[in-house]
Amino acid sequence: MLKTSGSGTGPKRAGQQGRKRTDFRTGTARKYATVVHAKGPAIYRRTDVYNTIARMMGVKRGQLGVKLVDLGSGRGLVGSKVAAALRKRGASVIPSFIDLSPGALSEVARGPLRATHAADLRRTLRWENTYTHAVSRFAVKNVPQKEQMIILRETNRIMKRGGVFVLMDMVSPEGLQEFQNAERIAKNHATGDFFTRNNVPTEKGWRKMMQQAGFNVTEVEMTTSKVNTRDWVKSNQMPAGKVREYVQALERLLERFPDARRAYQIKKVGGDHYEITYPVMIMKAVKP
Repeated sequence: MLKTSGSGTGPKRAGQQGRKRTDFRTGTARKYATVVHAKGPAIYRRTDVYNTIARMMGVKRGQLGVKLVDLGSGRGLVGSKVAAALRKRGASVIPSFIDLSPGALSEVARGPLRATHAADLRRTLRWENTYTHAVSRFAVKNVPQKEQMIILRETNRIMKRGGVFVLMDMVSPEGLQEFQNAERIAKNHATGDFFTRNNVPTEKGWRKMMQQAGFNVTEVEMTTSKVNTRDWVKSNQMPAGKVREYVQALERLLERFPDARRAYQIKKVGGDHYEITYPVMIMKAVKP
């Protein structure tokens, strides 16, 4: 069973005056390519999370030919950590990393048995039935539901039969999806110049989308990611001058959704800063 975490990751309305409009996919990839993981969310550094993902992969000790792809990889932290955990079990792992940001991919540690690809997860057309294992962390939530389905179907298409896909992402408590999506939008608007309509489904919603994409969900574990706005500033996720904008939006949302305060353990931690504990899901799905 996973423990809870200290600190996690990380949206105003299109048409707001005074903002340069940037495509949300490019904006999200570009912004998170600059995150300083060592100063940010503790969930980035949690060994138990990477061990859980590696266990869910179902790789046997000494297994050969493991082709692992990290989807929305950024600088390759997740794929590298999981590949290392699988190699400790004696598995032969060939990791690949797919992300929209060439800058982030340029920082992925290179080697003869790893590859990077700058590509849109909705259009990975050059691959089909290629990967035995896939992982994605905090990437799918960054796009609207319609595009999430495209990504999940593409993921299914590029995987071999029997392939295992482990998705780690935020999950909304029942009855609070509207709050969670609005909070994400508020954060992204305080974070950068891009506009997005995030979608953070409930566990039931994630399961339904996975099944519609052609996967069988076989296991789910829940954990949490405790974050605070100070960490967002320290890790380069949010400019210090934008914290107040986010806090004002959060306080308005708490007036509309009072149950969110308890569900997310939201509290002030001094000055304009807030602490939030986000529910996080790790879901194992298999391509039949």
